[in-house]
Amino acid sequence: MGIFKQDAGLPREYRCIRLGYGEKAPAGFSPWRMQAGWFARFRYEGAMAGIHALMTWIFRDWLPSSALRWRFAPVVTLFDPAMWHASRFERSRCVVHVPVQRLDGLGNVMT
Repeated sequence: MGIFKQDAGLPREYRCIRLGYGEKAPAGFSPWRMQAGWFARFRYEGAMAGIHALMTWIFRDWLPSSALRWRFAPVVTLFDPAMWHASRFERSRCVVHVPVQRLDGLGNVMT
């Protein structure tokens, strides 16, 4: 489940958390679910500044040559906070999940 938090005058912030069955979202958060689908997964470890180059490569180079296209859904990046703290926020370890579907439009529903 994703949740949105919005304070007055600030942009909406998307966070992905897992709630157990019957648990409710914390106060000030709105529950939101993303449709099941296919995701291309990319692992990254390196300088924080390199994440921009990774995203550029995924969308400019990898995706057009993959026979897939971006499916209209959020790109989810899961970060390892231990790496951030150990490097004083200079390095990152993360997994980027890009929602994709086949060029013919199929593949957006899991079977």
